[in-house]
Amino acid sequence: MGHDEGEFYWSDIGTLESYRRAQRDAISGRLAVEVLGELCGQGLWIAEDARLHPSVYALIESYAFVGPNAVIGRGASLSQGAAIGDDCRVCSGATLEQSVLLPGSSVGSGEYLEDCIVGPGYEIRPGGRIWGSALVRGTA
Repeated sequence: MGHDEGEFYWSDIGTLESYRRAQRDAISGRLAVEVLGELCGQGLWIAEDARLHPSVYALIESYAFVGPNAVIGRGASLSQGAAIGDDCRVCSGATLEQSVLLPGSSVGSGEYLEDCIVGPGYEIRPGGRIWGSALVRGTA
C-alpha cells in the first residue's frame, strides 16, 4: 500500500496491483512527479512523437499516459490510469483499463485488457479479453 506523508511517498511494488497503483498515482497527479508529456484535456498525458487517432480523445475516461513514439489506433479506449510505454502499438478498437504496456509491446484490434501489465516487446493478438495478468515473453 502506498504511503503519502508530506513530501514522502513510498509504495511496495512487489505485486501487480501495487505496481499498477503506483503508476495510477503518478499519472493522476496524486504524486508530485514530472510526467514527460503534454497534458491534453482532462487527464491525458501525451509524450512528444506519440501518434493518436483523433477518435481516441473522446474515448479517454479518467486519466492515461501515452509515451514517446507510441501509436494509438482508431476507436481505442484508455482509462483508469492506463500507461502506454515508448514505441507501443494499440490497434483500432482495443480497450485498456487500469493496464500498463511496457516499451515495445502491442495490443491487437478489439482486444480488451483490464488490470494487466504487458512486458516489453510482448504482442497480444486481436480480439480477446484478458483480466489481471502479467504478460511477458519467456526466455530460452
